[in-house]
Amino acid sequence: MNVQEIQDKIQLPPELQDAYTRVVAAGMKILFSKQTHKMMLDQLQAPGSNAEKLGQGIAKVMVYMFNESNGTMPQEIIVPAAMLLLLKAADFVNQSGKGNISDEEIGQAMEILIDSLFDGLGVDRGELDAAMTQEMPA
Repeated sequence: MNVQEIQDKIQLPPELQDAYTRVVAAGMKILFSKQTHKMMLDQLQAPGSNAEKLGQGIAKVMVYMFNESNGTMPQEIIVPAAMLLLLKAADFVNQSGKGNISDEEIGQAMEILIDSLFDGLGVDRGELDAAMTQEMPA
């Protein structure tokens, strides 16, 4: 997994790029600042698989930031920003020697992340899937 390569592949419309950059920076601050870094380390020590801890932990961060923004965070950037934060958190764990998270676990964590985001933001996954199916020609 190369975080930079994946980050370079995230393509957003220019009007969302600034918001995306700010959300990722805020998420990094939550994950790694002196005041909150211990919470991230505690999340990594919690019971469950690496995928569950990463996916659910990053979802909590994103839901917190969305709620703190009073709904002003563009919804289109939530998933790409969350995925990048998840990758950066996994990279931190692997680089720091605090664990070893495989690419397979990262894939599982992404699925858990998406489901946890839907739950945390109160989005009905079935309605979203139905809406996407209607918009996309078969």
